[in-house]
Amino acid sequence: SALAARGIGAPLGPLLAPALALTGPTGCGKTALVAAAAASLGRPVARLRLDLLQRVQNPHGFLAHAGQALGRANAVALVQWQGEWADAPWSVALAEFARARPCLVVVEQAVGVAHPWPGTLDRTLRLPMPDRHARELLWELHLPAELPLDTDIDVGLLATAHALTGSQVRGAVALAWQAAVARAGSPPRIAMA
Repeated sequence: SALAARGIGAPLGPLLAPALALTGPTGCGKTALVAAAAASLGRPVARLRLDLLQRVQNPHGFLAHAGQALGRANAVALVQWQGEWADAPWSVALAEFARARPCLVVVEQAVGVAHPWPGTLDRTLRLPMPDRHARELLWELHLPAELPLDTDIDVGLLATAHALTGSQVRGAVALAWQAAVARAGSPPRIAMA
């Protein structure tokens, strides 16, 4: 029939998993978003570290094998792309991996860096710096009740006074804990000053 000649009604091929790009400043929550999404989907996250991929002798074979394994595991592949590797010899292999989409592929890239594979990703999502409300939540997350805190801790003031990213808040809490341990007195407590 005429419909069959046009391919209408023909069986569909396998559906490709989505491929996304997340952009945003360091510490804005790109990796945390991928981890939370994967956890809610019940999928493992496999991080493809491009600094280590440079050491692979056969990138095409490695990525083909990794893609098959990740597809069987129904994993989320997190590719961290900073842009400086765009001319690397295995960049072509990585582009083929992104096109093949053996599993959900998320490319994490720095702000202002165009990814080197135009047409391979379905959507780019830009994550902004955390606003004051998000920073309050970050301080609450990184200052859990289990930590010994002084009564003067004010997450609202911390969030308003310091425009920090999630990773910077985590670092500030770690430094505050080190300072608390170093101060004389027992037991150590995290304080505002």
